[in-house]
Amino acid sequence: MKRIILLMLLATLFTSCVPSVNPLFFQRDLVFKKSLLGKWTGENETWTFSSEDGKKYTLHHHDGEYSGTYVAHLLELKGEYFLDITAQSVDACNYLQKLTAFEVHTFARLIFIDEKMEIQFLSYEELDKGLKAEKLDVKHVRNSDGEILLTASTSELQEFVLNNMSLFDVGLELNMIDE
Repeated sequence: MKRIILLMLLATLFTSCVPSVNPLFFQRDLVFKKSLLGKWTGENETWTFSSEDGKKYTLHHHDGEYSGTYVAHLLELKGEYFLDITAQSVDACNYLQKLTAFEVHTFARLIFIDEKMEIQFLSYEELDKGLKAEKLDVKHVRNSDGEILLTASTSELQEFVLNNMSLFDVGLELNMIDE
């Protein structure tokens, strides 16, 4: 039950984002920026990044109403920073929950400017329009409600993202909080 709740929180947190079966990164793409560590705040939101291993981050997100904990990987592709986010692993209570819970990735572009960070998510609406008009081509499936789930491989995702940077929405602007 806890895993399902976390997956629902992830979906709620990133409602306009696009879920993906595969990550946006290979191990070779991962970078670690110490400057990402700490508490970042924006309008009605806080994003707190910590790390125990210097390879991945734990992201605690609070939007004023809901809170969630996620695993985040920072990667760099051709000079651009991206964050790949998944729900933190939680053991399901029984076998049926394990069978029905499916971990997905979502990703965002990060732009660092001094003590500020802008987070831009891949626009679900623009992707949906482009796919329906056959102007965009990326492997995906739609569920019975017509919602998109990207199924492209990591290599295909990277190529698609780099060739379609305009699909990233103007996002959240966060400020670093010194504590």
